[in-house]
Amino acid sequence: MTAFTKTGAGKSSASDTVMFVTHESGCCISSRNRAENEPNRHGKFLLGNADNRAGRYHGRGSGNGIRWRFEVINQLEKLILSPSMSEGVCEGKEGMEVGGRKEAAPAGGRRRNGQKASGRPLSSCYEEQMLQKSAQQPVRRIYAYGSAKEKDSGQKEWNQSYRKLANFFKMGVQDGAGVVTQGPQSQQMYTSDHMSPMTNSGLSLPKMGGGPGMSFSQQQPQVRVLTLNHGDHMDSTLFRLQKGWVLQLRPGPSLLGKSVSVFTNHPEDLGEGFTRNRYRRLQWKSDSRNKGDDTALYVEVVIISAGAFHFYFTYDDGVERERAQGSGYFIVDPTLTVGTNSETLSLDCVQCQTVLSKCLGPLPDWEQRLQVAYETGYNLVHFTPIQELGDSNSSYSIKDQHKLNTEFQTPDHQYTFADVEALIRRMRDEWKMLSLTDVVLNHTANDSNWIQDHPEATYNCQNSPHLRPAYLLDRVLYHMTVEVADGKWEDRGIPVAIREEKDLEAIKNVIHSHFLPQVKLHEFYTVDVDKTVEEFRRRISSNLPIVTRGKGDSSYKEEMVIIQDPNYGRRTCTVDMNIAVRLYNLASESNAKTLQGSGPEARDEEDRIVRCCAEFRRHVENLNQQRTSEIQAHLIQAVECVLGTIRYQRLQPDGPMIAEVSRDYPLVPPYFTHYGEDASLEEKRPLCLAIRVAT
Repeated sequence: MTAFTKTGAGKSSASDTVMFVTHESGCCISSRNRAENEPNRHGKFLLGNADNRAGRYHGRGSGNGIRWRFEVINQLEKLILSPSMSEGVCEGKEGMEVGGRKEAAPAGGRRRNGQKASGRPLSSCYEEQMLQKSAQQPVRRIYAYGSAKEKDSGQKEWNQSYRKLANFFKMGVQDGAGVVTQGPQSQQMYTSDHMSPMTNSGLSLPKMGGGPGMSFSQQQPQVRVLTLNHGDHMDSTLFRLQKGWVLQLRPGPSLLGKSVSVFTNHPEDLGEGFTRNRYRRLQWKSDSRNKGDDTALYVEVVIISAGAFHFYFTYDDGVERERAQGSGYFIVDPTLTVGTNSETLSLDCVQCQTVLSKCLGPLPDWEQRLQVAYETGYNLVHFTPIQELGDSNSSYSIKDQHKLNTEFQTPDHQYTFADVEALIRRMRDEWKMLSLTDVVLNHTANDSNWIQDHPEATYNCQNSPHLRPAYLLDRVLYHMTVEVADGKWEDRGIPVAIREEKDLEAIKNVIHSHFLPQVKLHEFYTVDVDKTVEEFRRRISSNLPIVTRGKGDSSYKEEMVIIQDPNYGRRTCTVDMNIAVRLYNLASESNAKTLQGSGPEARDEEDRIVRCCAEFRRHVENLNQQRTSEIQAHLIQAVECVLGTIRYQRLQPDGPMIAEVSRDYPLVPPYFTHYGEDASLEEKRPLCLAIRVAT
């Protein structure tokens, strides 16, 4: 067992002193004594030996818990540590060793803070023998400081004292989220309020027989503990881990006594690979010999693979994710290595520069141009896609995913992906620079053969029928471009070259008066009145109950609205016929008062049906008119956006100022890609399902 004191920034501070006691099992207790009347940050302490978990929580706040802590420290210092040991500093005649650095001994044999050192001077630092309590507990190297001459005489007393205390104390931390256990590490890391941190010892522990600059002992894997509670879905909380660590999931108070199953998609073995939808059940373990102690149960995930992983838990042996009572994600950082010796590059040290691959030129010129990034201190280069690009030459508009960009070739040589791989390997080994590239799969170029072979893989008027009105509007603007380029509208004030604001006004008038009326876009959002009224007539003529409606009836507040057809056919929208019947299938007396005001009562059943249908028709026509006005308002705004684009491209001084209108320079760039032969607007107006694809 090792006890020591750690103060922040190398300074002694009574208000912020951290004390640690570590045990051979790798457990730790920690406390931060900020003020006498301030509660302890951890709040609770874990007592009991390795075979006894009783009395798990003892002490709370700054009362008994804190006093118990200082009593433990004092006893350890008395029974184990030599009188001259203090905070990992070895003093001797030859000087003082602090963190592997040897300094001259202070004058007068005094410490740096002015307090005289107690006990005998230390001439060396040595390592005590390795102790192993049992085959089940990990080996932990134990270190002490003292005179080399007294090593043999103090060995027996040391071992007896250590074993006595090790069998009594089983130490840990209760930090709100769960019990923390740890192995000795060289860093301290906090991931989240939900996950308990592993606090390190902060000491550099030399091996036996070494001196200054000695190597470190073998480290145990770090453990992160996460407490699970009922209904706690932590999908929006980031838990960051590293490969080689162990994630322990322990049941919280709300899960005690329940039959819980925990699942994760983190692979158990690297050979099986990662499949996002493949989960495995984790087996429950216990760190207590008491089988009835639910508080000692846990499952663990040995972190072997980098990436983002998911876990969830269910009750009563359930396996479906839909029945999860709690869940979360954890992210495992990758291990980046550079150089021929595979030196580790910390993620905190990554400095990345993005380059547009299409601008690097022929492949032989890359090294010289990338050297600028190397010389300025970057150690990671992000390349935009290096595949063959489409006609737009956009960096992510890939035409052929299996071919290298033709811009990288030279007249006398055709380079391949293998040549690029050789270059980035030299960057990694010689410059110690990493590289990455990315691709956006739904940014495939319009002229890609892959899209024409697989139109179902992209948005089109068949699998996305809501795009049909927008597609027709896009084709309207294209046909107008063709007619303007051919000079058909010069007599209406639209020249072939747009140079004045009045030309835009003429374009606006022609769009609204000639082109938009041809396609009748409002029909995609309205009801076929005759067909709907006939359906209503059939319903109320089939001896349905006649409604006597009053203001107190629930049906009085119902409202009939247009229901959009999901297939976006022309005039195929509907209304809820059940609501229509309740609202307009009225009795004769009620019908006379409601539909005809103070007019005469219906003469017979046929007259009543005629009057109900007439009122229903008026309401449906009114709904159609409202929907048509709404669509017209959208079209007005759309035309204004079109005019804004034309104005920027042809009139504004900060635009390209291309006055000519042609197929290469249309009024506005097309939004959809049209395949096949062009047809007239009248032929496109029905927009039947025979349209192949529009992307």
